[in-house]
Amino acid sequence: MNTLARLFAFYMCVCVFAEGNTFGDRTDSIQQRLREANLEEKSIRDPEYFRKSTRLYTDYHKKRGNTKCLGCRYVAAIKELFPKSRTLLDGGCGNGRATRAFLANGFDAYGVELYAEALKHAHDLMKEGRVKQEGVVDLSFENKRFDVVFSTDVLEHVPPGDIDRSICQLVRVAKDYLWVQVGLNEKPEKFGSGKNDPWVHEVIKPRSWWLKRFEAYGADEIDGARATALAYLRGRHRGRSWARSSHEGLLILRVDSSRQPENC
Repeated sequence: MNTLARLFAFYMCVCVFAEGNTFGDRTDSIQQRLREANLEEKSIRDPEYFRKSTRLYTDYHKKRGNTKCLGCRYVAAIKELFPKSRTLLDGGCGNGRATRAFLANGFDAYGVELYAEALKHAHDLMKEGRVKQEGVVDLSFENKRFDVVFSTDVLEHVPPGDIDRSICQLVRVAKDYLWVQVGLNEKPEKFGSGKNDPWVHEVIKPRSWWLKRFEAYGADEIDGARATALAYLRGRHRGRSWARSSHEGLLILRVDSSRQPENC
């Protein structure tokens, strides 16, 4: 083997090593592990999957309690951008604090949350019929029920087998707009240590991928809306580190009724 051939062989070995080890893209490595674990087929309707996810999110919400409200930062901005909107669904409402904030700001707001531990802080809202225990993958509301459908830091937790149906459901019940925040960063924590145990952030995709999935169900990004929302947030919450972030995962969408699904 001549010198050039040896160098080429060494180069190929380095490339193969990098692709399969820590030099490779971490997001790609996680997706590969998901494929190896056959998690694309996993669904919240799978009893074993639901048992594992319930165990994790019960612990998560016990630790989180009633102190966090990631969605609350957007309430005033939504009111500013959509002044004529009144009815709103908080899809994946957690402890219900954002739902309460929307109610306090004049919205006829409702929420859904899958995990009972989170809903311990929303018993009063459940008694009033404001909050239901159900997931975004199986919404019980009628078509076009809400002027705005709001969902923040939820979809990235949905198992891959349920993503399309969940997006379809959120679009189906929206009359005019959707305000969706998805996490785009890797969170490699697992439900357990087993090969088939899923990740906390199940779906790690770029912003463009999420936009295409919503477009497929009749919801299109509103030109300039994200920039307007960010300008409002930064002006209102000056000095807050989160207000200065790019909010890359923020999707502000308008429903095209001619393409909107009637069934999911």
